[in-house]
Amino acid sequence: MFGQTVQIWGLIFAMFIFTVAELMAVGIQESFVAKLAPKEMLGQYYAAASLRYTIGKTIAPLSISLTTWIGFQLTFMLIALLAFIGAGLYYVMAVLMRKQKGLNKNLNGVEMNN
Repeated sequence: MFGQTVQIWGLIFAMFIFTVAELMAVGIQESFVAKLAPKEMLGQYYAAASLRYTIGKTIAPLSISLTTWIGFQLTFMLIALLAFIGAGLYYVMAVLMRKQKGLNKNLNGVEMNN
């Protein structure tokens, strides 16, 4: 959305969307880590989970340079692809965690027939 507008209201709207998405993701991540981690390793799991911020801070400056090489459209498509890959990995990890803990419900809380 940032690369598609030069109007200030479009940029403000895009920042609002990103802020809401970040607020939604942080709560889910904290809950996921708390359920996944053994009690004695909780701090280490939280530290590993916070690597997403570190990786994001590394990719952000690179993406600015990347726009000069491949353009805005391809850069935003690449970032979107990384976001979808991350969402897919999160889903796979959640499914594996539920299987490992022997839970008999899917991610939506619906009883599974195994």
